[in-house]
Amino acid sequence: GVMLLLVVLLAGRASSADDEVLEENTLGGCGVSHGALHNTAKGWQYTPCHSEKNGACFVPEHEKRYQALVKACEAEQSNRSALIRQYRADFPSYSSDVIVSLSQLNVTLRTQHDRLESMVQDHHYALLNTTEYAVQLVRDIVLTSLEANRTDQALRHYAALLEPELKQLVQESYGAQRTVRIGTAGRKVALLLQFVRALPDANERAAVYRQLEELLQIDGQDERYPGVLFTDDAAKYGAGTEPEYKPNPERYPKRALERWQRQLDGGFFAELSQFAADHPDYYERIERELLHPVAERWSVETWPRLVAYPNALPRLEQRVRAFRLLLDTAQKQQQQQLNDQQLMLLAGEMLKVERELTVQGGEQQQQQQLTELREMFPQRSYDRSYRTYAELFALYKP
Repeated sequence: GVMLLLVVLLAGRASSADDEVLEENTLGGCGVSHGALHNTAKGWQYTPCHSEKNGACFVPEHEKRYQALVKACEAEQSNRSALIRQYRADFPSYSSDVIVSLSQLNVTLRTQHDRLESMVQDHHYALLNTTEYAVQLVRDIVLTSLEANRTDQALRHYAALLEPELKQLVQESYGAQRTVRIGTAGRKVALLLQFVRALPDANERAAVYRQLEELLQIDGQDERYPGVLFTDDAAKYGAGTEPEYKPNPERYPKRALERWQRQLDGGFFAELSQFAADHPDYYERIERELLHPVAERWSVETWPRLVAYPNALPRLEQRVRAFRLLLDTAQKQQQQQLNDQQLMLLAGEMLKVERELTVQGGEQQQQQQLTELREMFPQRSYDRSYRTYAELFALYKP
């Protein structure tokens, strides 16, 4: 019946060779209890068979399979028993070895304790020194990158510092520039300000500006162009903090502008010209505040020097704006009028700009501004045109 069919199916899947049976069932067979295997085999052997042919239910392959599994399990059990006996036999020897090793370790610790402790301490100090050196190295890289005008690189290394000491970095950078010439020192301060502008945190920027407000006064940089850069940057990039930071208006940029105005009165334009070339945007923002007081207080002695200033500027648009500002401001002064000689000087300087515009072409806005300047000449009390004064200048060249 059903049991016979099951036996036939199992027999069909079994292998007839003992070696194959062992290879297939060595691992799986030994996981089954011996009694379970015995009962199963006994059931196969003695279970009655109810088939039409009254055939025996006993299948020889089942017995072979069973015997092979039993042998495999007995062999595994025998191996394990042998290993256990070996471990038990070797255990005293292992224990003795451990005791000897511990004894040797105790002797070593007693005799070498001071030396080992000294070695550990030395390694500890070396680790601390290495860490401090690594931090200092990163700070040096930040400063070197900053002074080499590599702001992006300086920012990357600055961000890598675990505890960025921005105040100390600024102090070191500013301290280094104090040992060089004034002009070089100014450029280093400008690079430092460039780095500060790029800092992502507004509070960090404001903290540096507060620090720089004091540092710039140490070597007079507050009276030079770094003071102008600082004032503009602090107003723009130091905002948005609580409390809001604003530099002292009685010093920044007042001191620098007053110094430059004295230079304009004396006919010294080199520093201003360099500033206008290096920082044209900053120059444009302070141009009116710089020139207006000078043009307001012009005199017969200062006028020849003052009208020469625009052509000392490096950019054409800066010259046109300077002429316009000088003439417009001087024209509004009612106390004294520009005479023919002074207007000839002005026309002679403007001729230089005209020639440059003719050669370079110039922008339409600059051409328009120059045209407006020419039209301002007949508005004087002498009612002579710009072209007349230009021709007079060519004749007399006072």
